[in-house]
Parts: sequence; structure tokens; C-alpha cells
Amino acid sequence: MRKFARAQGELAAGVHVVRMQNNTVPMTGMTVDDVMRRWPSTIRVFLDFRMRCVGCPIAAFHSVDEACVEHDVDVGAFLPRIVEAAKAAA
Repeated sequence: MRKFARAQGELAAGVHVVRMQNNTVPMTGMTVDDVMRRWPSTIRVFLDFRMRCVGCPIAAFHSVDEACVEHDVDVGAFLPRIVEAAKAAA
């Protein structure tokens, strides 16, 4: 366990930090809230697909792929659009 703590970072004795990867584009495993906060330009895509995730309290818990399932949206069509929106805003 000690090796893991040193590899991941350690704030104080017994307090461990796991560093998150810095994604450059939205991914299906990310929460909807994380995607919309990091890339506000993706909000339009959610609305275009009739996904009412903006302001939804569940957005902090649902991943992009879970939201697609809940809203009957094809993730294969949706993901390229949010990636495109995120890249265009960069």
C-alpha cells in the first residue's frame, strides 16, 4: 500500500490522493456534469439530441454512455458530436 501512496501522491499520513487523467476530449466514462463544465460548447449537442441533462441533478452521477442509454440516444452518433464541439472550442 505504501508504494501505491507514493506513486499516486500523499497529502499526509494515511491520506492518499489518486490523480485523475487530463482528458483532452470528452469520453463515454466521464460524467455528464464533468463534460458540460469542462467543455461548455458541448451543452448545445446535449440539447440537439434532446437530452435534458443541463441542470439535472443526476448529471453529476451519470456517465455520458449511461445518459445516452437513459435517453435512447445512439452513443456512436453522440460521442463524435461532443468531441467535435469540444475540439472546436479549444
